[in-house]
Amino acid sequence: DVTGVQTCALPISDGTMLAGSCDPSNSGKLAICVHNLARGVTAHVTAGPNDRFPVWSHDGHAIAYLSNGAIYHIRADGSGSPALAADRGIPTGWSADGRILSFGTHEGVVSLPVTAMTTTVPLDLGPGAEGQLSPDSNWLAYIAPDGLSIKRFPNLSEHVQVTGYGASQPRWS
Repeated sequence: DVTGVQTCALPISDGTMLAGSCDPSNSGKLAICVHNLARGVTAHVTAGPNDRFPVWSHDGHAIAYLSNGAIYHIRADGSGSPALAADRGIPTGWSADGRILSFGTHEGVVSLPVTAMTTTVPLDLGPGAEGQLSPDSNWLAYIAPDGLSIKRFPNLSEHVQVTGYGASQPRWS
C-alpha cells in the first residue's frame, strides 16, 4: 500500500521503484513522488500543484509528467529543475535512448505526437492515441480509430493492425 499515491507509473525495469501522483496531505495538490518498494520510502520529485501521469525513461534516470497542460521531465531523484518537453499532451512513453518522448491526446483531439528532448515543438504523426515506442524504438504501438495498430518508426512506412476496435493502453514486453 502506497498511501496517497494516484495514477501510478509502472516500476522501472528492475522493479524497485514506482512513480505516481501523490497528495499525502490531502490538500488537493498533486506532486510526482517516487516510492522505493523495497525500503517503503516515498520521496517527492516535483513540487506540484498539478503534476500527473508520470512515465519512466527506459534507464530509470528521468520521469516525464503532465503539469498544467504541458509535459515536463525531471531527473528521477528530483535533483535539478523540471524541463519543458512539450507544450501539450499527456506523456505515454520514451525511446530507449531517451531522446524521443511520445504522448497522447490533446484537448480531445486524438493525435500521435512525439517530441525530441532537445525541442519543445511536437511532431504530429497523425490520428491515434497512447503511443508506445518498442524497446528498440523501431515500432510505434498506438490506438488507431479502428483498433490497436503498430507502425515502423520513424519512417512510418509499414502499418499492421493488431486488434479491432476496443483496445487501449498498448505496452511492449
